[in-house]
Amino acid sequence: MEPTSMPLKLLEKITNNFSEERVLGHGAYGKVYRGVHDDRGDIAVKLLHNSMQTIDDKQFIHEFDNLMMLKHPNIVRFVGYCYETQRQHIQFEGRVVFGETTYKALCFEYMPKGSLQKHLSDECNGLDWQTRYNIIKGACEGLKYLHEGFEKPFYHLDLKPDNILLDENMTPKLADFGLSKLVGEEQTRITQSPIAGTLGYMAPEYLSESKVSKKLDIFSLGVVMTKIIAGPNGQTMYAEIPYKQFLDQVQGNWRKRLQTPWSSPESLEALYQQVKRCTEIALTCMEIDRHKRPSIVDIIHDLDQTEKNIENINSYEQDPSPPLDSSSNVVEPVASAPPTTPSPPPFLTQSYIGSSTPCPRPPPKNSPVMTPPPPPPPVPRGGIMELFGTFMHRKAKISGHGQRFTYNELASATHDFSKTQKLEEGAFWTVYKDEAREAFKNEIDIMSPLNHHNIIRLVGWCDKRNNLLLVYELLEDRNLEAHLYGHGAHMDAEHSSARSPGSGFVLDWRKRYNILIGIASGLEYLHTKCMKCILHRDIKPENVMLDSGFNAKLCGFGLVMQLNHAMTSRSMDNIIKSQVYMDPAYRQNVGGNRESDVYSFGVLLLEVICGVKPKLTSIDKGTKNSLVEMVRECQERDAILDAADQRLRGEFDEEIKGVLFIGLRCVETRHGDCPTIEIVLDRLVSLTAK
Repeated sequence: MEPTSMPLKLLEKITNNFSEERVLGHGAYGKVYRGVHDDRGDIAVKLLHNSMQTIDDKQFIHEFDNLMMLKHPNIVRFVGYCYETQRQHIQFEGRVVFGETTYKALCFEYMPKGSLQKHLSDECNGLDWQTRYNIIKGACEGLKYLHEGFEKPFYHLDLKPDNILLDENMTPKLADFGLSKLVGEEQTRITQSPIAGTLGYMAPEYLSESKVSKKLDIFSLGVVMTKIIAGPNGQTMYAEIPYKQFLDQVQGNWRKRLQTPWSSPESLEALYQQVKRCTEIALTCMEIDRHKRPSIVDIIHDLDQTEKNIENINSYEQDPSPPLDSSSNVVEPVASAPPTTPSPPPFLTQSYIGSSTPCPRPPPKNSPVMTPPPPPPPVPRGGIMELFGTFMHRKAKISGHGQRFTYNELASATHDFSKTQKLEEGAFWTVYKDEAREAFKNEIDIMSPLNHHNIIRLVGWCDKRNNLLLVYELLEDRNLEAHLYGHGAHMDAEHSSARSPGSGFVLDWRKRYNILIGIASGLEYLHTKCMKCILHRDIKPENVMLDSGFNAKLCGFGLVMQLNHAMTSRSMDNIIKSQVYMDPAYRQNVGGNRESDVYSFGVLLLEVICGVKPKLTSIDKGTKNSLVEMVRECQERDAILDAADQRLRGEFDEEIKGVLFIGLRCVETRHGDCPTIEIVLDRLVSLTAK
């Protein structure tokens, strides 16, 4: 979509009249606001200052011309502009005078993760290596486009972390082209006009001689890379210690962080070499003599080579024996396979980059109101998930964390997977081989580094050809759905009379409230406290386990993305069931983002408070959620408490009402209206503090 003219009234509307609460950032030329646009989604509106009009006009036209030319995945996308002059009257020396005010604004795609500057940290904390490497590579690709993608080279001239923005997938995009210049055949020139760049990122030849060339951007890139690899003080640290000492120190820190129990020495060494090569490139970019700095083409070539080295090692390390019988598309149930000693899973020898770290992680904000359970005993109990058939078996004594078990150990612990030991029966009866193995890998990758009292703990795994087993801690009190309804119960918005007194065990208000706090706390951990944002994508009562103290633990990771590859009638039923908790955009696009998880949490919240199972009903333009509509209808007639489970009414009515309002906010489908899980958790916790 080409950039379009946007009226000032529209920009005022979508930015709440340029409200301070919508400010994303500011610079020498103006402020940037977040605008909520119905048609284009969220956008960033850069409103230029009105002072020094001739300079501002020149700056505006210059940046506008630059932006119209730039189209690349690693360049922030230009979506619109505004240039309007309005006559206004003001009081001047006791009389009314008229003057003209010109409003100039540039509009860009909104980058939800903000600038790179916000994410910089040292090697022991923050972003994992793969994310940092991807940011480095993406920034280099964007700079290559500027330097090599035009007949005349394009210089950025203000490359720094503040001007590298990150989308929801942490893809980097270069921004702020107000200082950028197009130059002709002459690759280096001396500028007569000062460049308002940023000290610390400006090359020495510009500071001393005002020389401008591609190598000025390369110097800035080196500073940025150093900060990405070694943290915000990386450049300062490099200036204080010798080259080799700095290189060894950075690589040593990353060696500690990248080690995982299942990575082979060869794959880890390839990663260490990638860290080392990136650090060497960064330091070479900062050479005082600009002629010794590499070109952006050379830099990308070297980065590509490190990727090939890792790919070659991972390919070599694949298990030479066929991991699954190739004579059939469908995996047989695991119980029919002979119990033999497993070989290491092929994918577990691949580079599992930065997801598990020995560095301490800060505790989550807004932790739950309930006291966290004590640390697990040295010999914990566990449950085994049999992926090909998905049974949950009781495990009497399994020790350790994140370890690989033999099939014989697990068979012995469950009496050869006896039916008498079965705890739960899941939905996946038939799983295609490749997808099953990928799902298995995915769940181990996700679960192994997680450490939170509202996330179920992965104890270990077993992989032997057709035997893919995951071992979790054992929770005696089943899942949330069983406690809400009992096995086989079914209630919906049309049969809410089933929520009557005397219908068996009832979760009281305080238990339900604490369960919701726990789920929100676990979800906040996944979204904001992990090395990478983790989207659950399948939040529902069945995927919330409860311990003996009714503390909630999220489970059900890793399989949801495989549903479209392995649909039997049983698994299709599970998809239909899960769709009730999916936001409409997710159901249509088979995608997912943080808002999708928050929407699912909102539906679950309403279900917990109302004691009513949601379902989808058809309407003219699609579907609607019966439970959500029921609560909204009660709200519209100012009787929202009528939607709540009547067995909860009484002492806690105000808290119940507050929680229901929070649930309705979570299920808002208008873009930008859905709160983050941090806000949701904060509001839930604050209800009891009033």
